[in-house]
Amino acid sequence: MAYGDWLTGPHAAEYADQRGAFEAYYAARDHFERMGAAAKLAEAEARLAKLRESLAPAQAAAPAGVAALEPHRTPRRPRRSTELERRSEWAFETFALLTGYAPLLDLLDDCAKLAKSDPPVLILGESGTGKELIARAMHRLSGRSGPFMAINSGSLPREIIESELFGHVAGAFTGATKDKPGMFEVCDQGTVFLDEIAEMAPELQSRLLRFLETGESRRVGSNKNISVDTRILAATNRERAALERGEAFRVHLYYRLAHAVIALPPLRRRGDDLAMLIPHFLEEACRSTKKRVRVSKEAMARLVSHSWPGNVRQLKSVIKRAVILASEGQELTVRSFELDGAPAAGAPLSGLEQAEKRKVIEALAEARGSRTEAAKALRIPRTTLLNKIRRYGLE
Repeated sequence: MAYGDWLTGPHAAEYADQRGAFEAYYAARDHFERMGAAAKLAEAEARLAKLRESLAPAQAAAPAGVAALEPHRTPRRPRRSTELERRSEWAFETFALLTGYAPLLDLLDDCAKLAKSDPPVLILGESGTGKELIARAMHRLSGRSGPFMAINSGSLPREIIESELFGHVAGAFTGATKDKPGMFEVCDQGTVFLDEIAEMAPELQSRLLRFLETGESRRVGSNKNISVDTRILAATNRERAALERGEAFRVHLYYRLAHAVIALPPLRRRGDDLAMLIPHFLEEACRSTKKRVRVSKEAMARLVSHSWPGNVRQLKSVIKRAVILASEGQELTVRSFELDGAPAAGAPLSGLEQAEKRKVIEALAEARGSRTEAAKALRIPRTTLLNKIRRYGLE
């Protein structure tokens, strides 16, 4: 609190920094909430309200550019730890995933360990979270000498997928003029990635279950089994609970895969990853289109606060489209990006507040309105959660 007062006071001179003071007061307010210090909390709230009024017009008129994409950091805020930076670089080099979110980095560590084993793995996650990237990296880390092949289990008719996976013999069906090996045979000593496995026909699920149990594949129209050593990695965007209940998916197959389940978090739950991904994809798009563009502060705030139902894939696509349509040197505004929905009404929130509000909303939704459970999920006292609910008008 004192640091924020100094940054806005006469003694700061050339070091005066209203945005830095805002973040200092924001951090102080969070501490006072946790402590239950009501009087100090009210002081922090009053300082934030006063600063918000003076910051809004200044931010609207301030020049914006690519450099402004980096979140503001006050001199007192510590840098990311060297260890976290090292793990983040490893994740990008190994899995092609740009993240500084510790739980996801822990999950990637588990993926690297699982890659060395032979059992099948089930990867869960919404569309666009990087399930195939995980599968390809696990194959590379496995050291298997065979190839990696991927197939979308829900994009082709049952007969075609069956032939693709298991192969067929000449005369097995109309158009089968010669013998054809299936992916399980071709990928002997390698890996087959079955994307959207929950969309696979029930009969094929039964055949897949038998293959997982015996390691034997039989071509369509043949009466001979072929033993292969093929690793199966599967993925689906369905929720784990639905799979466990057997909703359009064989429970026995789920439990055959469930001893190694990787659940990828959606982008909206990955902490400050958006602050890393937005400038990264912007730089990629500028490089590929040979343009230089800027992003306004309002647009940046809108990108950070968006829920991104299509996750990283949608974020990358939206940014690339905006850059393609932009003119050289143009400043991208909120209208430059195709985003559904509108920003929340009322007093403008900082990027920190927008991210915090989003996390509170998600926690309450997952807890079905239970504030006690939501507080546990957020790892904060219930009284702190109640204060945040009142502050953001979520009653």
